[in-house]
Amino acid sequence: MWPGLTPVGWQALWGVVLAGFLFYALVGVTSQVGQRWLMALCAGLGAAGALWFAAAQDWTQEPAKLVAITRLGWAVQAALPHLPGEWLNTNIVAGVFAILLPSSLGLALGGAQGDRWSQWMWRGVGWASIALIGLGLLLTTSRGAWSAAAISLGLAAIWWLAGRRIQRQRRLVYVSGAVALLLGAGVLALLLWPGLRTWVWWGAAAADRVGIYREALLLVRDYPITGFGLGAFAVQHSTYALLIHVPILAYAHSLYLDVALGQGLYGLLAALSVLGGALVLGLVALCRVQRPPPVLGVGLLSLVVMLVHGVVDDPLYISRAMPLLWLPAGLVVAGTRNAESRLYVSVRAGIGYSLAAVGLLLLVGCTFWRPLRALSLANLGAVRQAQIELSAYGHRDHGDPSLDEIRQHVDLTEVEELFEVALELQPDQVTARTRLAAIALSRGAYAQALAHVQAAWDAGYRDRVTRLLLGDALIAAGDPDGALDVVRGTRWADTRLLGQAWDRYWWAGDYRRAADAWRVIVGLDPSDENARQWLAEARARTEEP
Repeated sequence: MWPGLTPVGWQALWGVVLAGFLFYALVGVTSQVGQRWLMALCAGLGAAGALWFAAAQDWTQEPAKLVAITRLGWAVQAALPHLPGEWLNTNIVAGVFAILLPSSLGLALGGAQGDRWSQWMWRGVGWASIALIGLGLLLTTSRGAWSAAAISLGLAAIWWLAGRRIQRQRRLVYVSGAVALLLGAGVLALLLWPGLRTWVWWGAAAADRVGIYREALLLVRDYPITGFGLGAFAVQHSTYALLIHVPILAYAHSLYLDVALGQGLYGLLAALSVLGGALVLGLVALCRVQRPPPVLGVGLLSLVVMLVHGVVDDPLYISRAMPLLWLPAGLVVAGTRNAESRLYVSVRAGIGYSLAAVGLLLLVGCTFWRPLRALSLANLGAVRQAQIELSAYGHRDHGDPSLDEIRQHVDLTEVEELFEVALELQPDQVTARTRLAAIALSRGAYAQALAHVQAAWDAGYRDRVTRLLLGDALIAAGDPDGALDVVRGTRWADTRLLGQAWDRYWWAGDYRRAADAWRVIVGLDPSDENARQWLAEARARTEEP
């Protein structure tokens, strides 16, 4: 995180370190007894978490999305002792439950060995934890976690229904074909069944999620090589993607986007290499081994849950559950070490050599290829800009001091030089253009700001950052009609302009530009009577001698 802010980045770093330790601890468990206890620990963790969630959740202040499930939560809570605790993010909790659920299934169906009493004990633990984790998952009302768990268990059912007499290699082909058919049927059902489509999209929730992804991709564009660090999404998103001064979102709601934002695209590649390598290793072992250990199936199912749910949410990388980040991969590798130790070594070496080769190519490209070198310089400039600006930014005090005030007083020479060098290498480098335009607007260099952002616009960039900055520059240049055409339909454009009309123009005595800003606001929302009154007042001030 940046200096002066809560050091959540250090907490996340320790989470990553602990996740690595846990992975290697799991990999070292190769005995069947040890693996059975691993599944029991995961199942027990999920069951305890489900009970805690049901008992501690405030169903009155934070009801479930469905009334029936809220009533079920009240009924369950009435039967449990009250456990005081902080509010829990239901999507994150649901993701953790869904990842731990296969461990309970492994105990119930395949983890029982020894005498009859031991078998009944392990199976009882498995079925009891299935009931508790399933109840907790139901109470979360998380469609993403529900879907991921259903897909994972559906794949297991298809694998089992394929029959034991079919060769495992052919069974994998059949499962892949069935998955393709089910996905096609699901897409067709969404297109033809309005009720199902309404439930999946759930009003504007899915549209909001798509908007979040677009905004997050703008930040990936600014920090593609290094990322902006762990735990910094909220203030980065509000300041450089939304262009507002109040953080409103804690994470990008996608595992893959959060990793790319925190540690760059190379970090995302490394994470996908680990998860993909574990998936390949597990599937190969599943086809080769005559009687694969239950922990292998558990790990594969958990990995499927993580990969599927990671598309629409991020229960691990941005939460206190981060030490479980490599849990599915560790369970898979633990289940393959005995039978596929050579393959494990080969996959590990292949991942290492591939990442080293990509890193070397990236280094060479950043040194000699002009577009990539410009991108790397713009990335570095964005990092330095955020470090300098956000260390003094009053985001907790609603912009006091404001970003305009900070940019007028701090020394951003190093940042501007990096951006200028990037533009010498690539004149349409969008990060350099938009960041320089924003700095110029804050300092009152309106002609310079318009030149920078107009260059990005002419290069074909039509994202929200470019649109909002171009709208700001056109208002400053005395073209409110052009600004209205550019920003129309952009989320929170009127709110931003309202703040600028007061803070950037009105209090500075620039009534003409304040009037132009309010004119655009009225154009965006003709029913805004307050904006009409302020527009009239600003126009009256401009006519005063």
